[in-house]
Amino acid sequence: MSNGSEYRIEKELIRGHFGKYPDSFEKKFKGFINNVFIFSVDGKQMVLRTNHDSNILKGFSCHHAVLSSLNIPVPNILIEDCSATRYPFAYLILSFIEGNELRDCIVDLPKNDIDAIAHEIASIQKKVMGISSQTAGFGRSILLGKDLCDKTWHAYICNTIERRMHRLQEIKEEANEEILKSAQQLWNEVISMKELFDAPQQCFFLDDLTDKNFIVSHGSIAAIIDLDHIAYGDPRQLLGKIQSIWPRPGTKGHEYFMTMLHTFGYDGGEHTRIIALYALVELLGELSVNLFSKNAIDSFLFLSKEHLGQ
Repeated sequence: MSNGSEYRIEKELIRGHFGKYPDSFEKKFKGFINNVFIFSVDGKQMVLRTNHDSNILKGFSCHHAVLSSLNIPVPNILIEDCSATRYPFAYLILSFIEGNELRDCIVDLPKNDIDAIAHEIASIQKKVMGISSQTAGFGRSILLGKDLCDKTWHAYICNTIERRMHRLQEIKEEANEEILKSAQQLWNEVISMKELFDAPQQCFFLDDLTDKNFIVSHGSIAAIIDLDHIAYGDPRQLLGKIQSIWPRPGTKGHEYFMTMLHTFGYDGGEHTRIIALYALVELLGELSVNLFSKNAIDSFLFLSKEHLGQ
């Protein structure tokens, strides 16, 4: 356990629920939206998730109930308080799931395990795609579609690109001219393809099950661990996000991507182009936040040459 006053409130919270301070306490720095801690009391490991925006954790709870009802593996919610009254944040205490995120173990996995994980993700996704619920619009939702405002999926993607282009333009003096040119090409392509983006049957899907947010143990999926958001729109977007991480053939990650394509029936034809555009949108987001990411630059320019201007 850390010494001094670091995370004093979080440790007091644990003492309030379990009658003692945690035996061990570690912050996990991979989360972007929540603060995530792993702690133990009397040898039992648990997870504490906190957020100053209580709606985020309400979303986790809402989606947890839905996914649990579909027999999708998720951690148990042990304690929940989204009031942000007793402590200056909302919080959940969850059961700890043994294993690793895919990004931390894929290099050590044999191909049959990678294929099996891809098929499990596809199976989970197909269950989520069957959810029936009213939705106000398109995009990423905290409360199962009730908080969406974009009128079409194409509008959501265009608005996403526009925000990212704006951030990129703000730092254009530092940007590679080739990046700016490719970003403009991407914008032009997506704007001109409204019918293709809006044509597929729209549905709910988990849009961030890429190389993270699920735990792998013994070559299979032990649990989906990040349930804050659920998307409504074109489920091919998830495949684009996966391609953005592993765009180049010859890696285990790309093998995983190709298996996912085949499992969903997306390998070939128009799907290839649309999924690559989703990948470029994702990479544009990374570049607009971290222009000096060499991996993002290389991947963005590689996919741009392969798929833009055709």
